[in-house]
Amino acid sequence: MSEIETTMGSGGPEVATPRPSGARLVRRYRALVGLSYPTSASVIRRLLAGEDIPPAERHESHAEAGDIVQDLPAHSIPGLLAKGRIEEVPDGS
Repeated sequence: MSEIETTMGSGGPEVATPRPSGARLVRRYRALVGLSYPTSASVIRRLLAGEDIPPAERHESHAEAGDIVQDLPAHSIPGLLAKGRIEEVPDGS
């Protein structure tokens, strides 16, 4: 069974402010451990505002080690890369 981890920052999950559609470059990442993370724009905004949202109401996505994902919160990506929990998947792979 793989480790499940919610990306956490000081005071709550590391999340990003949603960007307008077409304004971001979509990159793909391979999860190297199990991950749980919010993908709902409204939940991300509420978490960024410091609201305490019970896990059952966060509408989180889950990835197991080896899964390819492209919906990670942008703010979480640098920390997950630095900790070796994800790796970028080159284009065409």
